[in-house]
Amino acid sequence: MPKKVKAFQMIMLKKVKLYKIIMLKILNSYKMIQSKKLESHRKMLENVNSYKVITLKKVNEYKMIV
Repeated sequence: MPKKVKAFQMIMLKKVKLYKIIMLKILNSYKMIQSKKLESHRKMLENVNSYKVITLKKVNEYKMIV
């Protein structure tokens, strides 16, 4: 009986470890995806800001001319 229990415990431990590893991998890939999304969002913001600056310069130049 104790041998069976021990074997069962070992199997359960292995399953738990596997589960933890899988969960960690999922979490890490999720974090990677999130950070990539954040990065692309930041780039978008930078593009928008540079666009605003360019249009502001054009508007100011136009005002100077007019």
